[in-house]
Amino acid sequence: MIFAEYGERFYLRGTTAGVRLWGNRMWGLDAVARYHSARDSDDNSILEGLEEIDAGIDGGLALNVGRGPWKAQLAVYQDLSDSHDGLQIDLEAGRTFTLNPRLQLELEANATWADADFTDTYFGITPDQALRTGLPAYEAEAGMQSAGLDLGLNYSPGRHWLVRAQVGVARLLGDAADSPLVEDHGSATQPRAALYIGYRF
Repeated sequence: MIFAEYGERFYLRGTTAGVRLWGNRMWGLDAVARYHSARDSDDNSILEGLEEIDAGIDGGLALNVGRGPWKAQLAVYQDLSDSHDGLQIDLEAGRTFTLNPRLQLELEANATWADADFTDTYFGITPDQALRTGLPAYEAEAGMQSAGLDLGLNYSPGRHWLVRAQVGVARLLGDAADSPLVEDHGSATQPRAALYIGYRF
């Protein structure tokens, strides 16, 4: 994935882009947008008979706070592309450990709340879909969607370049975890890993 920063105002972090609207040494408010990929039966055979979900863009605001090695962010995202029509609230909090001038270790906890539109789009099964697939009909409501923990290692080989390796795990919660798509044909535990190559302008 690509990571890029232009000064202290513009950034691109994987599928999320942001611009700093206001900030001081401790607080910051960003306008943010992120890309979400499509979902269809090519992703998993269990999705055959379910409606495809188009790729799209979510947009919103992110409030950041940082003090010393500690940082936190509260972000609100709304679908802007008529893909899932939903709203999500993400909370992240973490700490950075400086191992040497070029190497840092980051530990972050995160959680996501999602409204009924988002949760039902991704985890619900309508009566018509139940007839086509043999899965039980299921209506997913708003609530906590997931909680997770990530560990990242940042290496700065030079003034401008950054390499970040990240591993983590998330746990689906509430109606997302109780969906037949997850409970009967998947797993509520979601491991994840990513490698970022970054440049600071």
